Amino acid sequence: MKIAVIVNSSKKGSEETSREIQNQLSKYEGVDFFVSDGVEIHENINMIFVVGGDGTLLRTVSKAVELNVPIICFNTGKVGFLAEVSSVDGVENAIKRILEGDYEIENRSLLELTYHDQLYYALNDVSITKDEYTNVIKTFVQSQGKTITSFQADGILVSTPTGSTAYSLSAGGPIISPDVDAMLMTPVCAHVLFSRPMLFKGSDIIRIGAESKKSVLINVDGKKIAKFTGTDYFEVTTSQKTIKLIKLHDESFYTKLQKKLLQWTVENNN
Repeated sequence: MKIAVIVNSSKKGSEETSREIQNQLSKYEGVDFFVSDGVEIHENINMIFVVGGDGTLLRTVSKAVELNVPIICFNTGKVGFLAEVSSVDGVENAIKRILEGDYEIENRSLLELTYHDQLYYALNDVSITKDEYTNVIKTFVQSQGKTITSFQADGILVSTPTGSTAYSLSAGGPIISPDVDAMLMTPVCAHVLFSRPMLFKGSDIIRIGAESKKSVLINVDGKKIAKFTGTDYFEVTTSQKTIKLIKLHDESFYTKLQKKLLQWTVENNN
């Protein structure tokens, strides 16, 4: 078995957790691993360990999908909705269970979009947003070839159920269980009285776009992939591929949600 250990060294505690992971993996015969501070993986591997937070995992999604290997996050970030191991003390037991096959795989849906012949996958969301020098932008939403809505806003999001607890949550969107086959459209600071999030079937094709005399940003899981001026559109749909998350606990989504949101609230109020 070969494991890639992707470490976000900018996160406090990541180096300590990485050292403990390496120490534990070294105890097992037939296990090979390498450590990287980036997401470029050029070797054949069986599994990815991410050391950092949700953002580190999100930056590794495309590679995990491309290689069709499972992934687990050892959290050293703040909240870690996607993390399975929350402290360095849990590393030994986690690795023991993983290498003994004592875990489950949870398949999470992905968004897929092609922009200028480049294919992108998103575990959380795809968004069109104004840049810092732009006022509001005019946004457009179409589904199955029909116009759904158009409004002035700071931006617009299309999210997976997993992404409903990310940027969309902060923008006022609903929380959706990750096993629901759906896509969520959430306006960001819309300049209209009656703008609401909308839920679409997972099989729908959503076409979103924007118009502005200044710059508009296209983002995938929070990372800018393109910038345009004028008017542009692209299509988003649920991918046939999924991301395979290693699960060590049978904790329900709602229990984890309450725990993480409470932790988030406490940390932000201190």
